[in-house]
Amino acid sequence: MKLAKMVELIGKRWDILEKLSKKKYYASKLAEELGKSPPEISKNLKELEKNGLVRREQKEGERLKYCYLTDYAKKILTSINQVAQLKPETKLEKWQINELLNILEDDNLSEDVRLEYSESFRRICSEHPTEVATHRGAQRLFEKVAADPFHDKIREDLMRSLSAILRRLRKEWSNWVLKKLYPVFVKNVGNKELDPRIREWALKRVGEIANSGIVPSKKTEVQNLCLEIWFSDDIDPETDLGKEVKQQLVNLASRDLFENIKASAKDQNPKVKAKAELLLKRLKEWLLP
Repeated sequence: MKLAKMVELIGKRWDILEKLSKKKYYASKLAEELGKSPPEISKNLKELEKNGLVRREQKEGERLKYCYLTDYAKKILTSINQVAQLKPETKLEKWQINELLNILEDDNLSEDVRLEYSESFRRICSEHPTEVATHRGAQRLFEKVAADPFHDKIREDLMRSLSAILRRLRKEWSNWVLKKLYPVFVKNVGNKELDPRIREWALKRVGEIANSGIVPSKKTEVQNLCLEIWFSDDIDPETDLGKEVKQQLVNLASRDLFENIKASAKDQNPKVKAKAELLLKRLKEWLLP
C-alpha cells in the first residue's frame, strides 16, 4: 500500500487502533465499546488485517476470534504518538470562531473567499469539536445547514463540517444536537416531497447520532424509521436513498432488528418479502464474530 493510502487508513480507523493498542478485543466487544455495529467493525478489521495492521486469532476451544495489533502497527502508533507529543496542544479561542463565522456568513464577500474559510472551519470542527459545538453562533449556523443543506455552495460545503461535528458527538453538548438538529433530520428523512439528496444526507446524520451511543434509545428509534422507509412503496432499493436506508439498517443491526426482518421475509406481500430478503443477504456478516 502506498504511504498516502496507509496514512488515510490509519486516520480513518484510529479509534479501533487506539483501542487495540491497550489490549486484545473480541470483535463484538470492540463494536460495543465504539458504538458501532458488528458488521461495520468486522469490515474495518478485515481492511486493517489485509494491510498488516491487525491480526485475528482463535483460542483453542473457543468459537470467537480475538483481535490485536501487529508489531508493525505498534511501531507506527508509537511513532505517531511521539510526534504528537512534540507539538503542544493549541487552544481555540472564541474570537477565532467568531471571525470565521463572520466571513462565512458575509454575503458581500466572494464565494471563493468564503469557501476558503469554510475549509478552515471544517478543520477546526475536526480538531476542536467541543469548542465549536458549544459556540452559540456555530450552533445557529449548523441549524441553518440542517434545515436547508443545499441552499448554496457555502451551505453545501458546511454540510461536511456538521458531519465532522456529529462524528465526534460528546455527551456534554449532545442536548443541543438532540433538541435542535435531530428532530430536523428525522422530519427531513420522512418528508417524501423533499429532494432525495436532502433525505439521504439527513439519514446519514441520523445514523451518526444513533451510532454514537450517547442516547441508546435513539438506535431503536432510527431502526424503526429506516424499516418504515425501506418497506414503503415509494422506495426503490436501487436508488441512492434506497441504498443508504439499507446501509443504515446494516450499521444499526441488532438481534431484534434481525428477527423483525426475518419475519418480514415470510410476508405474503411479494414486495415486502423481496425487500426483506435483500436485507437478510446484507446482514449475514452480522451473525459472524
